[in-house]
Amino acid sequence: MTGRVAGRAPHPVIPTESASLPVIPTKFTPHHVFPTELESLELFMPDQRQSFWRLAAYASPAYITGVLLFSTAAIIPAFYAKHAGLSLALIGTILAAGRLFDAVTDPAIGYLSDITKSRLGARKPWILAGFALAMVSMYFLYIPDETSGAVYFTLWLFMLYFAFTMISIPHVAWGTEISRRYDERSRISTYVGMSSQLGSLTFALIPLIPLFALQGYNAKSLKFIAIFYVALMPVVALMAILWGPKGKPVAVEKPSIKTMFASVRKNRPFWFFLMPAIVGGLGNGIFFATIFLYTDTYLQLGKYFPHVLVIDAVATFLAMPFWLKIMYRLGKHRTMTIGWFIGAASMMAIAFLQPGEASLIPFLILVAVRAMAVAAGYAIPMALMGDVIDYDILKTGVNRSANYFAFSAFIGKINAALGSGIGFIIIGAFGYTVQGPNSDFANKGLIFTSLILPAIAMIIGGIALWYFPLDHRRQSIIRRRIEARAQRAERDGVLLK
Repeated sequence: MTGRVAGRAPHPVIPTESASLPVIPTKFTPHHVFPTELESLELFMPDQRQSFWRLAAYASPAYITGVLLFSTAAIIPAFYAKHAGLSLALIGTILAAGRLFDAVTDPAIGYLSDITKSRLGARKPWILAGFALAMVSMYFLYIPDETSGAVYFTLWLFMLYFAFTMISIPHVAWGTEISRRYDERSRISTYVGMSSQLGSLTFALIPLIPLFALQGYNAKSLKFIAIFYVALMPVVALMAILWGPKGKPVAVEKPSIKTMFASVRKNRPFWFFLMPAIVGGLGNGIFFATIFLYTDTYLQLGKYFPHVLVIDAVATFLAMPFWLKIMYRLGKHRTMTIGWFIGAASMMAIAFLQPGEASLIPFLILVAVRAMAVAAGYAIPMALMGDVIDYDILKTGVNRSANYFAFSAFIGKINAALGSGIGFIIIGAFGYTVQGPNSDFANKGLIFTSLILPAIAMIIGGIALWYFPLDHRRQSIIRRRIEARAQRAERDGVLLK
């Protein structure tokens, strides 16, 4: 081995700003895999796995943010339409406007998180501040009074959106810094996904308490939910801050606004990630925004919707460890593609169900199949984005983790809001109303919008995702070069911490 590497440069060749993905080698060779003695030593170091308890502490904020994301997309809009009398078109407009608000706040929080210096680190102060705002905004959004209308709904929805941004973007950026190993990063993101599903499961179980007489999500149950989660937020925040594992610094250059957009524009893996995220994510956004409406007003099974959520959360939670093992074998992006294809098929099958109690059992079975199929999608995007960020760090020496997650989160929120906006607008254009009765044409419009359209979007997104370029081999090469450079920078006293 020594004879084969003796005649080359002592340091790895770092791609320039203009370099594109093919700079990364396609075959393992001593020159590429072991560019320095430092990297060759690192190659044989054991994979440093975080303990269960430390990862559980880190992932605990997702217990709250998963609930906030789902409920504001699937439950709260329909609740205000039904109980506050807001029209579907007005709600769709408000949700879409919220994404314009996020267009400003997401990049701002991402940039500020990347440059923040404090005794707690760059990420934790933002998480604490986000939970403080979430406590107030969730309480008022979930517990409106009889005079609450469009202005009230808009104000507290926007505040909850902002709180979500302050928590989620620094939190996931922190996660990618805990480990840069391909499989360990998949494991970390799976913990986050499972924590999110535990929160969703709790959210689904609360309306089933006998106190609420199986009436689903009404004013009484939503008030209890708000109080429960508001009381839990300080506990979750402190668990993460005190016991979550620390991230590892690798940056040798400071981030700047001037170079941020150029870096994103030149990052080819990011654009390979973005296409399926937009298309498939939009399909999911439409599905989640309209599935309660479909269940409640078309299938006439609204009182069973908490059962639907319980089955969805349990199936998703149980499937995640299975998908993690598949990720180890097939890679992250191809595992997610397979899940999306199965999920799309199950949604198309749901479209054939007829209204009434006779459809309850088939509906619950298909919901479980869909949940198990798309479970990988709750964990993999975070890990894929971490690989995209590593590629940028290799090219530029700058850690823009939160900035990239801000872009990713903004796309996710756009999908959720456009899913709500587009979904409700299309359903309204077919003449469907929550009060009923509805024509056959209007019912078919609801079915197409809620189920068929999301399935088509997920199939298209899955095809695009299959060709994501950063597999286990390429990401490992990138990681070794980043860590070798970081160790040299630390030795020379220029590593940013």
